[in-house]
Amino acid sequence: KLSSLRNLIRAGYDPLGEAFCTLRSPAERRENGATYTPGPIVRSMVEWAADRGTPQRIIDPGTGSARFLLQAGATFPQASLIGVDIDPLAALIARANLAVAGFAKRSRIILGDYRRFNEPVADPTLYIGNPPYVRHHQITPKWKEWLSDEAEKLGHKASQLAGLHVHFFLATARNARPGDFGAF
Repeated sequence: KLSSLRNLIRAGYDPLGEAFCTLRSPAERRENGATYTPGPIVRSMVEWAADRGTPQRIIDPGTGSARFLLQAGATFPQASLIGVDIDPLAALIARANLAVAGFAKRSRIILGDYRRFNEPVADPTLYIGNPPYVRHHQITPKWKEWLSDEAEKLGHKASQLAGLHVHFFLATARNARPGDFGAF
Protein backbone atom coordinates (compact mmCIF):
# COMPACT_ATOMS: atom_id res chain seq x y z
CA LYS A 1 0.00 0.00 0.00
CA LEU A 2 2.79 2.47 0.87
CA SER A 3 4.51 1.93 -2.47
CA SER A 4 1.17 2.55 -4.23
CA LEU A 5 0.82 5.88 -2.40
CA ARG A 6 4.37 6.87 -3.36
CA ASN A 7 3.72 6.00 -6.99
CA LEU A 8 0.52 8.07 -7.02
CA ILE A 9 2.32 11.07 -5.49
CA ARG A 10 5.19 10.80 -7.97
CA ALA A 11 2.63 10.62 -10.81
CA GLY A 12 1.16 13.96 -9.73
CA TYR A 13 -1.80 12.79 -7.68
CA ASP A 14 -2.51 13.87 -4.11
CA PRO A 15 -3.85 10.87 -2.17
CA LEU A 16 -2.72 12.34 1.16
CA GLY A 17 -4.46 15.65 0.45
CA GLU A 18 -7.60 13.74 -0.54
CA ALA A 19 -7.39 11.81 2.74
CA PHE A 20 -7.03 15.10 4.62
CA CYS A 21 -10.25 16.34 3.00
CA THR A 22 -11.95 13.19 4.28
CA LEU A 23 -10.51 13.50 7.80
CA ARG A 24 -11.36 17.22 8.11
CA SER A 25 -14.99 17.92 7.33
CA PRO A 26 -15.87 20.80 5.00
CA ALA A 27 -17.08 22.76 8.04
CA GLU A 28 -13.73 22.23 9.83
CA ARG A 29 -11.76 23.17 6.74
CA ARG A 30 -13.94 26.24 6.18
CA GLU A 31 -12.88 27.69 9.56
CA ASN A 32 -9.30 28.02 8.27
CA GLY A 33 -10.27 28.55 4.64
CA ALA A 34 -8.62 25.28 3.62
CA THR A 35 -9.48 24.69 -0.04
CA TYR A 36 -7.43 22.18 -1.99
CA THR A 37 -6.91 23.60 -5.47
CA PRO A 38 -7.52 21.21 -8.41
CA GLY A 39 -4.43 20.08 -10.32
CA PRO A 40 -5.26 21.79 -13.64
CA ILE A 41 -5.51 25.17 -11.88
CA VAL A 42 -2.23 24.57 -10.02
CA ARG A 43 -0.47 23.64 -13.28
CA SER A 44 -1.88 26.67 -15.07
CA MET A 45 -0.70 29.05 -12.35
CA VAL A 46 2.79 27.53 -12.26
CA GLU A 47 3.01 27.70 -16.07
CA TRP A 48 2.03 31.38 -15.89
CA ALA A 49 4.81 31.96 -13.34
CA ALA A 50 7.35 30.10 -15.50
CA ASP A 51 6.70 32.60 -18.29
CA ARG A 52 7.62 35.45 -15.96
CA GLY A 53 10.91 34.40 -14.46
CA THR A 54 12.98 31.88 -12.58
CA PRO A 55 12.70 32.23 -8.81
CA GLN A 56 15.37 31.32 -6.29
CA ARG A 57 12.66 30.74 -3.71
CA ILE A 58 8.99 29.74 -3.87
CA ILE A 59 6.57 30.49 -1.04
CA ASP A 60 3.08 29.04 -0.68
CA PRO A 61 1.33 30.93 2.12
CA GLY A 62 -1.37 28.33 2.84
CA THR A 63 0.34 25.25 1.56
CA GLY A 64 -2.10 22.52 2.56
CA SER A 65 -0.77 19.31 1.03
CA ALA A 66 1.87 21.24 -0.99
CA ARG A 67 0.18 20.96 -4.39
CA PHE A 68 1.66 24.27 -5.55
CA LEU A 69 5.12 23.52 -4.15
CA LEU A 70 5.19 20.11 -5.82
CA GLN A 71 4.33 21.53 -9.23
CA ALA A 72 6.62 24.55 -8.82
CA GLY A 73 9.42 22.36 -7.47
CA ALA A 74 9.34 20.25 -10.63
CA THR A 75 9.21 23.37 -12.83
CA PHE A 76 11.97 25.23 -10.98
CA PRO A 77 14.47 22.52 -9.92
CA GLN A 78 16.96 24.96 -8.34
CA ALA A 79 14.48 26.91 -6.19
CA SER A 80 14.03 26.46 -2.47
CA LEU A 81 10.47 25.66 -1.45
CA ILE A 82 8.73 27.14 1.59
CA GLY A 83 5.20 26.38 2.68
CA VAL A 84 3.31 27.86 5.59
CA ASP A 85 0.20 26.30 7.08
CA ILE A 86 -1.68 26.69 10.33
CA ASP A 87 -2.95 23.09 10.42
CA PRO A 88 -0.48 20.56 11.88
CA LEU A 89 -1.93 17.65 9.90
CA ALA A 90 -1.71 19.60 6.64
CA ALA A 91 1.91 20.49 7.47
CA LEU A 92 2.77 16.81 8.02
CA ILE A 93 1.09 15.85 4.75
CA ALA A 94 2.95 18.59 2.88
CA ARG A 95 6.28 17.37 4.29
CA ALA A 96 5.48 13.79 3.32
CA ASN A 97 4.49 14.75 -0.23
CA LEU A 98 7.63 16.84 -0.72
CA ALA A 99 9.83 14.03 0.63
CA VAL A 100 8.27 11.45 -1.69
CA ALA A 101 8.78 13.82 -4.64
CA GLY A 102 12.48 14.12 -3.74
CA PHE A 103 12.26 17.76 -2.64
CA ALA A 104 12.89 17.32 1.10
CA LYS A 105 16.41 18.80 1.04
CA ARG A 106 15.28 22.02 -0.59
CA SER A 107 11.95 22.45 1.15
CA ARG A 108 10.70 23.64 4.50
CA ILE A 109 7.16 23.59 5.85
CA ILE A 110 6.47 26.08 8.61
CA LEU A 111 3.64 25.40 11.02
CA GLY A 112 2.19 28.82 11.73
CA ASP A 113 0.16 31.78 10.60
CA TYR A 114 1.37 33.34 7.34
CA ARG A 115 0.62 36.81 8.69
CA ARG A 116 3.56 36.28 11.07
CA PHE A 117 5.87 34.98 8.34
CA ASN A 118 8.98 37.05 7.79
CA GLU A 119 12.06 35.53 6.18
CA PRO A 120 15.34 36.95 4.91
CA VAL A 121 15.18 38.12 1.31
CA ALA A 122 16.06 35.75 -1.54
CA ASP A 123 15.68 37.37 -4.95
CA PRO A 124 13.60 36.68 -6.84
CA THR A 125 10.82 34.99 -4.88
CA LEU A 126 7.68 33.50 -6.37
CA TYR A 127 4.64 33.75 -4.11
CA ILE A 128 2.05 31.24 -5.31
CA GLY A 129 -0.97 29.54 -3.85
CA ASN A 130 -4.61 29.73 -2.97
CA PRO A 131 -5.01 32.01 0.06
CA PRO A 132 -7.73 31.05 2.52
CA TYR A 133 -11.13 32.59 2.00
CA VAL A 134 -12.68 33.22 5.39
CA ARG A 135 -15.29 35.92 5.91
CA HIS A 136 -14.49 38.82 8.21
CA HIS A 137 -17.06 37.62 10.78
CA GLN A 138 -14.68 34.80 11.72
CA ILE A 139 -11.59 37.00 12.03
CA THR A 140 -10.71 38.14 15.54
CA PRO A 141 -10.49 41.85 16.39
CA LYS A 142 -6.74 41.45 17.01
CA TRP A 143 -6.18 40.36 13.40
CA LYS A 144 -8.51 43.03 12.03
CA GLU A 145 -6.36 45.60 13.83
CA TRP A 146 -3.25 43.95 12.38
CA LEU A 147 -4.72 44.39 8.89
CA SER A 148 -5.35 48.11 9.43
CA ASP A 149 -1.92 48.68 10.99
CA GLU A 150 0.02 46.78 8.32
CA ALA A 151 -1.91 48.44 5.48
CA GLU A 152 -1.15 51.84 6.97
CA LYS A 153 2.57 51.02 7.12
CA LEU A 154 2.42 50.40 3.37
CA GLY A 155 0.48 53.60 2.75
CA HIS A 156 -2.90 51.94 2.23
CA LYS A 157 -6.21 51.74 4.01
CA ALA A 158 -7.82 48.38 4.67
CA SER A 159 -11.37 47.70 5.71
CA GLN A 160 -11.84 45.56 8.77
CA LEU A 161 -14.63 43.91 6.79
CA ALA A 162 -12.01 42.29 4.53
CA GLY A 163 -11.81 38.52 4.32
CA LEU A 164 -8.75 36.50 5.33
CA HIS A 165 -7.43 36.38 1.75
CA VAL A 166 -6.85 40.14 1.94
CA HIS A 167 -4.70 39.55 5.05
CA PHE A 168 -2.59 37.13 2.98
CA PHE A 169 -2.29 39.59 0.08
CA LEU A 170 -1.13 42.26 2.54
CA ALA A 171 1.36 39.92 4.26
CA THR A 172 2.78 39.11 0.82
CA ALA A 173 3.00 42.79 -0.13
CA ARG A 174 4.82 43.45 3.15
CA ASN A 175 7.39 40.70 2.48
CA ALA A 176 7.81 41.03 -1.29
CA ARG A 177 10.72 42.92 -2.81
CA PRO A 178 11.28 44.41 -6.27
CA GLY A 179 11.71 41.53 -8.72
CA ASP A 180 9.44 39.16 -6.81
CA PHE A 181 6.31 37.91 -8.54
CA GLY A 182 3.31 35.80 -7.77
CA ALA A 183 -0.02 34.24 -8.56
CA PHE A 184 -2.88 33.80 -6.13
